[in-house]
Amino acid sequence: MKTRILMNALAASALVVSALTAFTACDEGGSGTTFIPETPAEVFTVVEDTNVMATKKHGLAVQGDYVWVAYARDASPKTLCVYRSSNTGGSFEEVVADNTLDINHTVRAAVGNTGTLYVAYRHYCNDGDPSNPDNGNHLMISSMTGAATASGFASHLVYPSTGELAPWSLDIATCDTAATRFFCFTDSTDTAARCLSPDTSTVIDIDPLTSSLNDGGMAGFMVSSTTWITAYVDVNGTESTLKFAITEDSGTGWTTVDVAEFDSNSYNLDNIDITASGDTIIISYFNGSDDTVYAKTLVYDSGTSTWIVSSAKEIAEANDDMTSLAVSTGYVNLVFTSNNGEKLRIARSSNDGASWSVRTLVTLDDSGTRFPEIQAEGSNIYITYRTDDGLYLVRSSNDGETWD
Repeated sequence: MKTRILMNALAASALVVSALTAFTACDEGGSGTTFIPETPAEVFTVVEDTNVMATKKHGLAVQGDYVWVAYARDASPKTLCVYRSSNTGGSFEEVVADNTLDINHTVRAAVGNTGTLYVAYRHYCNDGDPSNPDNGNHLMISSMTGAATASGFASHLVYPSTGELAPWSLDIATCDTAATRFFCFTDSTDTAARCLSPDTSTVIDIDPLTSSLNDGGMAGFMVSSTTWITAYVDVNGTESTLKFAITEDSGTGWTTVDVAEFDSNSYNLDNIDITASGDTIIISYFNGSDDTVYAKTLVYDSGTSTWIVSSAKEIAEANDDMTSLAVSTGYVNLVFTSNNGEKLRIARSSNDGASWSVRTLVTLDDSGTRFPEIQAEGSNIYITYRTDDGLYLVRSSNDGETWD
């Protein structure tokens, strides 16, 4: 579940960000195909499938002992697949393989507090009528009630009113204490950052954009059932702006903040994610100008009624594919890949992003490691990633001290 309930997101007292220190890179230890500095991490197979859609995100959801992984199988016809584990990722079974949904890109997943799994993805609709405005790539949401035991989706909803959905700019978050879901996305037709209302019946404009960014251009997180946060990218001529937005009334009204600006001639900024720890918002992103993952933090200063944005924190050299954030019991966790996809790495912060340590979790013989996802519940942390051979998982049950 991409959520962690956080108390007092907007602190009553003034908060000040101190100067941030440089990250500490852990020694990688010996060589090998799978390792962390102390002991090798055990890798579990989600599915062996050479047709996992390349250069596309998959979805990871966690609740109790259950883990769900959803992805697009790039065969003819394209297939939406869901695999489930009932033993904290030790083994997986296929529960959905649906080739009737015209899936066309990124897949995101989250599980609600009532045990319903939500899978959001880009759906291609074409009835052959070129004058039909509903034709195109739209947001589609499939729901699986009783996801711990169900063997198929209960419903599918398509949202043509969202316009032409940008390929990678889609995310979903849920809440531990309510059935509310937060779906955010960017529209590449009339260009806007948008979300769905709590009952998913209405499309809400968050922020008009000059031009959307397809590559990992939007991420969302639920602080509570009514407080939602998102980060996204606005491309404007020769500049691209990383932006943050927050609502405290379930999407009715939004406050936006410019976080950073970049030269967009080469689309240097992408693959963003967002989370919150205490009163601190953390945003991660990849900068293509130096092939490095960075993080920035925001805190709210109630004395001046402004958001204070930190300077960029350089984490480590990385690939241009994905950053993913999750908060566990004692850490903010950030996963990414490096060395041309040969290394799966995790950066961890115990002080809400003020400093980071980096370790390598998995090393492979080829460059196929891509698009890691991370989720956490308490001290249980789960990371999935794609290779040329399928989808795989590593996990920790002690807040990342060891990986079994």
